Amino acid sequence: MRSSGQGGIEYLILIAALAGLGIMIAYYYWTSSKSTATAAKETGSYSINVAASKATEVWSRV
Repeated sequence: MRSSGQGGIEYLILIAALAGLGIMIAYYYWTSSKSTATAAKETGSYSINVAASKATEVWSRV
């Protein structure tokens, strides 16, 4: 049977491991959402540029 002083180190290691895992998951989601936002921004910018050039092309024909 364990006394009350034993197991404290294992408990602290478990808490540290869970905290580290949570930090890694949060970092993964943060970087993936950041790259997704960058890709969406670049795609939107490209679409606006294409639309503007098409509009200029159409108006130049008129």
